[in-house]
Amino acid sequence: MSPTTSHLWLGLSGTTVRSILGGVVGAVTTSAADPTPLQWDLLDAMARHVFLTSIEPRDVSILDATSMATAVADPGLRLLAVHIMVTLELVLHPVPSVLAASIARTAHTLGVAEPMVAAARRFAHHELALMYLDLQRSSEFSETTWSGIRHGRFLRLLRNKLAYENIAPDVAIARRWR
Repeated sequence: MSPTTSHLWLGLSGTTVRSILGGVVGAVTTSAADPTPLQWDLLDAMARHVFLTSIEPRDVSILDATSMATAVADPGLRLLAVHIMVTLELVLHPVPSVLAASIARTAHTLGVAEPMVAAARRFAHHELALMYLDLQRSSEFSETTWSGIRHGRFLRLLRNKLAYENIAPDVAIARRWR
């Protein structure tokens, strides 16, 4: 099947996919913020690769949790939608409390067990830090950093790190990181 097929791998209609995407967008769009560019890119990729569709998430009608529950009755699809919401939540650090509450409310309205949402957050806040440290410890970036320090590039590396952490902002460095 091609990514433009209207009959998707789950046998879903375009209307159902639009409802799922609209509910996901509704859950991650809060009074505090709209989805970030990274969240939009990730949702677009999930739409293409999970649903095998060319439907643009930015173009769907936003649904609140109740409307999504009415439009998407299948418990498996509701669970999939909540998994997508949690994935979109976990790319933000720290997770805004208003977003966490919105996703929890949506999961509750959809009848998806909220312990799954809480478990994902615990993983994100505890295990993710351990994973990050392990990646830092064993990554090529760390080896390159130590090599740079040994070969006289300490100040450059320090300036980069301070700019990255927004301690000493540097527009040129920030642009390169982006």
